[in-house]
Amino acid sequence: MFPPTATIVSVTFSLPMPIPFVIIIDDNPGDIALTQEAFAENGMPADFTVAMSGDEALELLAGVGEEPRLPDLILLDLNLPRINGLEILAFVRQHPRLTSVPTVILTTSNRAQDREQSRKLGVTDYLVKPAIFSEFLELVAGLRRFLAPAA
Repeated sequence: MFPPTATIVSVTFSLPMPIPFVIIIDDNPGDIALTQEAFAENGMPADFTVAMSGDEALELLAGVGEEPRLPDLILLDLNLPRINGLEILAFVRQHPRLTSVPTVILTTSNRAQDREQSRKLGVTDYLVKPAIFSEFLELVAGLRRFLAPAA
């Protein structure tokens, strides 16, 4: 029994949220650097892994699919050497552990056929890279919705 003047204190500890794991699949080093910079400028820390060709991406994704921690987001360009982005998207959507990972096409292609094919393959979102950096910053800020609550 507590004395009448006793106070019960409840303490709650919260663990820090893990930094999101983002895979960038793009063959343009400038676009990769711009994407990473846009994440930083938007206050969105991320642990990036990069693949610069389709075959490198398939190898990476096959291995990541076996790791305990899956990516929180995959950013995928369509125009890749050897194996294109649509083939990579098909692989992701057929892989049992990767199928639910948000996969966003981030490309310069605004072709209706590319959009439609991506939609049929189950893309999470299709974004066209703007030429103006401030617009690109805004576009990348919109990716936060796929990283919440971590970012």
